[in-house]
Amino acid sequence: MCDCLAARGDGMNVIVIGAGMMGQAVAYDLALRSKFERIVMADYNVTALEYAKRFFIEHGLEDRIVFMEANASSMREVKVAMEEMDVALSAVTYKLNLKLTEAALGTQTHFIDLGGNIHIVNKQMKMNRIARKRGLTVIPDVGLAPGMVSIIARHAIEEFKRVFSVKIRVGGVPKHPKPPLNYKIVFSPYGLINEYVEPSIILSHGRIEEHPSMTGLEEIEFPEPYGKMEAFYTSGGSSTLPYTYKDKIKHLDYKTVRYPGHCKLVKAMLDIGLASQEPIHVPPHSNVAPRDVLAKVLLENLSDDDQDVVLMQVIVDGIKVEDGKKKKKVRRTYQLVEEMDVDKGITAMMKTTAYPMAIIAQMLEDGGIELRGVMPPERSVPPVRFFDEMADRDMPITIEDVEL
Repeated sequence: MCDCLAARGDGMNVIVIGAGMMGQAVAYDLALRSKFERIVMADYNVTALEYAKRFFIEHGLEDRIVFMEANASSMREVKVAMEEMDVALSAVTYKLNLKLTEAALGTQTHFIDLGGNIHIVNKQMKMNRIARKRGLTVIPDVGLAPGMVSIIARHAIEEFKRVFSVKIRVGGVPKHPKPPLNYKIVFSPYGLINEYVEPSIILSHGRIEEHPSMTGLEEIEFPEPYGKMEAFYTSGGSSTLPYTYKDKIKHLDYKTVRYPGHCKLVKAMLDIGLASQEPIHVPPHSNVAPRDVLAKVLLENLSDDDQDVVLMQVIVDGIKVEDGKKKKKVRRTYQLVEEMDVDKGITAMMKTTAYPMAIIAQMLEDGGIELRGVMPPERSVPPVRFFDEMADRDMPITIEDVEL
């Protein structure tokens, strides 16, 4: 494929793989704002496709979307689906992203995914030379964290003369918390458990380190009505950032935000083995993995109709230069507090995870991203344009500098 995305015809085509909540939000933004001529939504689940169709009919956008049955697990079906596409977007489990990347390279299609696993991303990065040779752009990890926070980190590092530390704090929480956990399931319970049990990768004194998740508990302040929250290490949110910036900054870490008391209660459950994947025998029943039980209990008890809220802060300490010569130590806080769009039925997590993917797809479509190869968002996405696009969607990322 040449660098002109329209090489396959007068218009440009995009496919969203996955008709779940995230896929719907991606396609919704594309239908409203993009110049893609053809927007395809593909899923093997007929029920999910029917639900997605109703969503777009309710919003008067059914004429902008073409629905297709295709199994993302089948390389043959994926290649057929991608064949006439200029850009492919993966809104399915990270477990499929490697195969989907291979398919996109085979069909000469740019590819973007929501990420979720650093090991998969590392394997995708090894395809960089092939992607560049074929004039293709592959961008993994374009959700909320990693994704939005990765682009924010780049913005700070480019604006500061020197950066000492980057502290990323993100969480999806219910607007009206209910005890004891004060939490609402907003994505897969297995994904949540993985974040809580896998090690957190941080940059400490310029070295890559692993820290146990559910540790490093701290207090963090957000605007009312949320006020004092807690944050603690979890896995996955920083993804490639520690590796990208290990020679530029001394410290970078990621912590999940929750209502106070959540960490202590959940950690106790994990400490007694409820996240174990080793089956145990429960007479008179067959063997069962404690993690499966925990996931089922969380899903059944923490799924309600309450609105969700996404709370995000990225705190950067460093040195800025003013008037070309005056240096000063500054603490910069990037902040986003995003609530559910009740009228449209789009959750805060959908907006903050899916809209970044849609924005980046549109940057590819209009030439705002011209780099080719496999690159995480902190290497490929222009921060200022991204911030402007977020503001256009009524999701402004505020920036506050305080001199130290």
